[in-house]
Amino acid sequence: MDTARFCRVNLVGFICLVMAGSLGLAGQATPANLFKEVVDRKARIVWANAPQNSIPIDACTILQACAGAPDKLITMAPVTEAGKRVARGLFLSRSNDARKADMVILARQTPTDYYFFALAPDGTLLRSAYWTTGKPWIQMGNALARPTFEKDKQLWLDRLTKLGAAPAAPAQPSQS
Repeated sequence: MDTARFCRVNLVGFICLVMAGSLGLAGQATPANLFKEVVDRKARIVWANAPQNSIPIDACTILQACAGAPDKLITMAPVTEAGKRVARGLFLSRSNDARKADMVILARQTPTDYYFFALAPDGTLLRSAYWTTGKPWIQMGNALARPTFEKDKQLWLDRLTKLGAAPAAPAQPSQS
């Protein structure tokens, strides 16, 4: 008899724990998909043609990008972070695969290093290329690149929200 009561109490406790966890998660917003935001707003974004070789050949090879038409580019004004000047760019490129699909690539440059991050269609980090002074380009592991990528991704999401905001519809004159 005590065993049955003990099992019911544990079951009720477990159900309460699951419900409390789900209520906590319900208030959290799902992270936005930067790839989708760029592709959805690409007609409203004022792109510039990227300078030739703005993504170096070695980085293009690592990212499997830069095929076909000239890359498109938007930039942010450089800022100083932790005493270093940081410049950021967002490229719309083509993949090297047979589909020649759109690729979204983030660039982050400081005086001593350079990152390129290729985004997957679900908005996650697909590949990253890294260069530092005096070294060749390398494919950086996603676990190492993720903190820098996440920061830059959030900055670009905030920027695109401002860039891609639809202008207010003009007021319609009232017809009496």
